[in-house]
Amino acid sequence: MVRDESIHQLAGRLGEALILRGRDEERDGRVRAARDSYADAARHLEQAVLLAGDAADADRLARAHDHLVHLIGILEDPAGGLEHARTSLDLWRRLVALDGLAVWGRRFLHALSVLAQIALDADAPEEADCYLTEAGKFFATPEYAETAPMPDREAAAVHRVRAIWLRRTGRPQEALETCGRALDSLGASGDTDTADPAPRPGTAEM
Repeated sequence: MVRDESIHQLAGRLGEALILRGRDEERDGRVRAARDSYADAARHLEQAVLLAGDAADADRLARAHDHLVHLIGILEDPAGGLEHARTSLDLWRRLVALDGLAVWGRRFLHALSVLAQIALDADAPEEADCYLTEAGKFFATPEYAETAPMPDREAAAVHRVRAIWLRRTGRPQEALETCGRALDSLGASGDTDTADPAPRPGTAEM
């Protein structure tokens, strides 16, 4: 147990340091080096999360994957980013299966919304629809509903991407209604616009 805990702590700290290095490299225009740093960070943080399930490491892992997916899309193509995002989603599926939605539901929804957005960017609306439908089913489960925060930024992100999907598939009125649900998830209200919102680079804020 002591050995596993020390490995988890070391992997978590190393992953965090690699994310910071990647951010510096990205700001300096060294995009390939940043991609490699984020990939290393994701590898170490995945080890930390699987060993100990620490929430802070899980959030860092989600950010590392988001940055990595974004840079893969820039350096390769959206399809390459989509492939990596699918791999990231598989990890969150395993964690949800092990510990339940109450523990990992927010990160899982984040991964679904990111993957749906990337699928849209890669001109794969049918795949995006599958991820959005899966995310929508979780909103209705008591396990998630009982632990959902307010504002629920991950639910809002899912509704936001669904609104984009609806608008691009020729259903503007439904897109407008879905924008309203996104605002409701944030505890906000006001006029909505059916224009595509600005993309979320890497989809997560540091």
